[in-house]
Amino acid sequence: MQTLGLAGGERVLDVGCGVGGTPTALAQAVGPSGRVMGLELLPAAVEAARRTEGLPANVSFECGDAQTFPLNPGAFDAIFSRFGMMFFARPADALSNLR
Repeated sequence: MQTLGLAGGERVLDVGCGVGGTPTALAQAVGPSGRVMGLELLPAAVEAARRTEGLPANVSFECGDAQTFPLNPGAFDAIFSRFGMMFFARPADALSNLR
């Protein structure tokens, strides 16, 4: 996370966010004017993340596959993934979509 050098107001995509721990930490780094979207493949994890008590207002979650999830070019300033990338069935496709 520190390597990203995030600043206030930036928009971050967290790939494979699980139940929401890392999006919350990223939200602290970008401050209230920033935005963090957690992208998670497992619907149960997304639902659990959305129910997190004290979830910052600038954090949202989407359920989808990073290989095919529709992302608008330029929508994010940075992409973070703690463990999610190791589960890509087709890493080249996922990374191409994320780029």
